[in-house]
Amino acid sequence: MRWLAALAVMVLAGCGESGLEGAKQAAVDAAAGAANVAAQYITTEQACLAAGQNQAFCGCLQSRLGARLTPVQIEAVATVITDGLTQGLPAAAEGAVSIDPATRDAMIGCAAQGAVGAAAETEAP
Repeated sequence: MRWLAALAVMVLAGCGESGLEGAKQAAVDAAAGAANVAAQYITTEQACLAAGQNQAFCGCLQSRLGARLTPVQIEAVATVITDGLTQGLPAAAEGAVSIDPATRDAMIGCAAQGAVGAAAETEAP
């Protein structure tokens, strides 16, 4: 798992003048690529956390989609997380019409749960 964090740091360091949004996108892309490669070794929750999402969202996603994501699900999750950078995770999940209904419904529910979790994490001392 440390190599995944190191990869994200290297990606962020190489972003130069592309700005914060570019850095976030690069990190999401790197995490999605790493998740595809390491899918047989890491859980859904670990891949999600590596993509920078909160524990509530990632735990929910694993409970609804299972411990191992398929490559199609990894792509769907990466797309929603990427879109969530600009429009918020709940809106991105609701607008994701190109993914299968079960994955989309799980992501909508988990995005709402993740938003509550993020608020709780922010308020925690």
